[in-house]
Amino acid sequence: MDTMEQRRNAIVDFINEKGNITFAQLEKTFPDVSQMTLRTDLKALDEAKKIVRVHGGAKSVELVLG
Repeated sequence: MDTMEQRRNAIVDFINEKGNITFAQLEKTFPDVSQMTLRTDLKALDEAKKIVRVHGGAKSVELVLG
């Protein structure tokens, strides 16, 4: 991953592809990124309405809005 924006876009793509993910799945998919960074990314993406954070992971906005 080169930039924060590229990483966050990849996270959104991963979540949209799966529908919903656990934090453990996110860690396995992005092994070179720290837990704190991943949590910060999820928080920022949730605030930007690109994903929906849930306890223990995240969901696709499309899945939540139906």
